[in-house]
Amino acid sequence: YAASYCTGLLCARRLLQKVGLDDVYEGNDEVDGNIVSTTVGKTTYYVDEVDEDKRPFRALLDVGCKTTSTGCRIFGALKGAADGGLDVPHSEKRFPGYDRDSKEYDADMHRE
Repeated sequence: YAASYCTGLLCARRLLQKVGLDDVYEGNDEVDGNIVSTTVGKTTYYVDEVDEDKRPFRALLDVGCKTTSTGCRIFGALKGAADGGLDVPHSEKRFPGYDRDSKEYDADMHRE
C-alpha cells in the first residue's frame, strides 16, 4: 500500500510539473490521512485551495475490471495522487480505517 501511495504521489507531482501547475497546487504537506476538499460555488475540488486563475487538474480513477475491496492498493495510489495535488473525486469509504458498521473514518489508522 505504501509503494502504491508513493507511485500516485510521484505521478501527480510529475504531471503537475509538465502542465505548469506544480507551483500553484503543491499538494498536501502533512501526511495525516485526512480527506482534503474545498467547495467553490457548486463544485467540490479535492485540493487545499483553488486558484482564481487556474483550476486544479482533475483526474478520474478508472479501475476497469479490477476487483476493488476496502484497502486495495489502487486506493493507495488514488490517495497519493490526491495528496500530490491532483483533483481526484473520492470518498473515504474504501480507505483503510473506514468502519462500515459505524460509518466512521479513522484517519490515524489510514496513516499507519
